[in-house]
Amino acid sequence: MTLVDDPNSDYDGLYTLERNFTAEASTDFEFKVVQDHAWGVAYPASNATGNIPNAGTYKVVISYDPTSHAVEFHATANADGIDAVKTVTVNTDNRIFNLAGQQVTKAYKGVVVKNGKTYIQ
Repeated sequence: MTLVDDPNSDYDGLYTLERNFTAEASTDFEFKVVQDHAWGVAYPASNATGNIPNAGTYKVVISYDPTSHAVEFHATANADGIDAVKTVTVNTDNRIFNLAGQQVTKAYKGVVVKNGKTYIQ
């Protein structure tokens, strides 16, 4: 897998690559940071590694500090995805309730809830 991006050095001097990645199982990454596509000048000299621990959607961030030549890999699980959709069955027995949850009759005047929907009677 090749990850290529323009450096983002506006505020911290680091080169940062950020991608969303979906893994079907635990996944190991091997990557190399090179300067100007010159594969002979790489940091670190051998491939760096990172790990996605489990299946799921992750934000993967690889950062490189050109001063210290430090390379970091971070994978954070995304919590903003929808895993499942629940279907809720609404009771349709036509009972009427006021906003206090008390059952009322059709003669009641005010805001009521009937079959899961709010009405003004």
